[in-house]
Order: sequence, then structure tokens, then C-alpha cells
Amino acid sequence: MKTNEPEDSYLKQVFVTQSKGFADISKKRDFWAEIANELNGVFSISHTISQDIEIFNLKVPYEDVVIEFTESDTKPLKVYCEIESEKDISFSISIEDIFEKILKVFGQQDIKLNDPAFDKKYLVKGNDEKLTIDIINYKNVKELILKTNIFSVTCEHNKKNRKLQISSLVGRSVNSKEEMKDIYSMIKSIIEKVNIEVKG
Repeated sequence: MKTNEPEDSYLKQVFVTQSKGFADISKKRDFWAEIANELNGVFSISHTISQDIEIFNLKVPYEDVVIEFTESDTKPLKVYCEIESEKDISFSISIEDIFEKILKVFGQQDIKLNDPAFDKKYLVKGNDEKLTIDIINYKNVKELILKTNIFSVTCEHNKKNRKLQISSLVGRSVNSKEEMKDIYSMIKSIIEKVNIEVKG
């Protein structure tokens, strides 16, 4: 029976921990600590109550926000930050799954960037089509999303708290300092562009 190798590989990246023993975890601790030092951030490690799961947390200040990275033995890397804003800026960029592809056949539309490589891989939605496209095309955002194989990037407006909540999920463990810095560069550019819009 023939298997679909790319899909199989992707599912493994999402659901199977990439930890391969003490040496790899030690290496990861080292480059997270190095990045914290280079970016004036704070790196900490915590454990679950049973002490069997290690949780990495890195907080990096940028402009007037704090970018937070979290990853554990069982959960992939997540990046999160909040920006104070009265303005509603909402968008989502996510890898298309089979269900979404079926919905598109029946008329569900998404935003196109006229970039075949990006449009084929990602489903893009937003409450302001032009602004969403401008954010993705800003500096190196689109290229880094493709390069790092980001699973999703979202921006949601919390009207009650008057904050924009930006988060990104990476569908596999990040095992090098270079990958981590690419993800940081991507989210930093998004924050910069969103701040330009918020501050007018």
C-alpha cells in the first residue's frame, strides 16, 4: 500500500515529539539561553508536577511588547504577544488541511497573494484584505513563513481588553538557533507592521 510521504512526515512533525534524548535537550537548552542573552530576553525552564515534562519559556522585549516563546516535550513551539489597540486587526494564516480544501470547492474564499508557492500551501483570511496582504508582504514575513514551515499565524482583537493578540504555532520542534531566530524575525516584522497601522 502506497503512503503519502509528505503528509505522513508532516503529521509526525505535529504530533510526535522531536526529542531524541538528553543530548538534544541539552543542545536546545544551550541555544535558547544564547538567544535570550543576545536579545536581552529571559529564559526559564519549568516542569510539570510529575516532573516528567520539561517546559521552555523565553520572553524577549521588542518595541513596546514582550514576545513569548513556549515549547515542551509534548507541545510544539508557540510564539505569543499582545499589542494595545482600539483598532480591530484580525487575520489568520494557516496551512490548508483537507477539510478547508473541500470547503473551497463549495465556494469558501480566502485571500490570494498571487504567489503560487504561498497560495498553494496557506489559507489566508482577514477582516481587511488589503491590510492582511500588506502584512504578509511586509519585509521578510512571507519568505520566513515559507522557510520555517509555520503551521499558523493569527491576530485577534480582544475588544474588552483593547489588545491585539498575535500568536504563531510551529508544527514541529525547532532544533537550531538559526530556525529560532528566523521565527523571531518573522514575528518581529509582523509586530512592526501592525504597530504602524495601530499608531497611524
